[in-house]
Amino acid sequence: MTAPTLLDVEDAVVIDLKQKLLKSSTSLPEKYRILFSLRNVRGAAAHDALELALKDGSALFRHDVAFCLGQRQDSSAVEVLTSLLHDPEEHPMVRHEAGEALGAIGTEQCLVPLRQHLEDAVLEVAETCQLALQRIEWLQANPGAADEESPYYSVDPAPALPAVTPTGELRGMLLDEARRMFDEQQETDAGGGGT
Repeated sequence: MTAPTLLDVEDAVVIDLKQKLLKSSTSLPEKYRILFSLRNVRGAAAHDALELALKDGSALFRHDVAFCLGQRQDSSAVEVLTSLLHDPEEHPMVRHEAGEALGAIGTEQCLVPLRQHLEDAVLEVAETCQLALQRIEWLQANPGAADEESPYYSVDPAPALPAVTPTGELRGMLLDEARRMFDEQQETDAGGGGT
């Protein structure tokens, strides 16, 4: 469930990627290629490029930038993600992803902003913060669980059940409305893959 190993890349390469990312003439598909390349690069230069990308006019793109910041599991992103989560003027989709990203980072520093939004006026934001907080609590109760690598190189909102869990059993769990969203997410991830 850990993020992919971040790569060491020369700052000149990262600066070139950042310039292309911020250029208004860069096509959206190219921006996404750059975004997901920067997701896997270690260091402050890549982090700074991603943070600048949060100024993009597209809420969907900002949502994906927040996702990438969380997947890096770099605690230097906590401040900017917290600002996104707190901003009532930001699109709910971006605020939701900021909450999920804080859950992916999972440090003690992430707990306060997540707790502040457990009852957010936007239901999707509140539910995401609840799920993120439950992930962190689960990791605290299961030391070493974060060391398990996802075959998809992603940090998922909840741990997966074993892939051998019978489909009928998963179906019953998913249809049980009394179960917590965190538990449902585990069942959804049982075959692998996150949200």
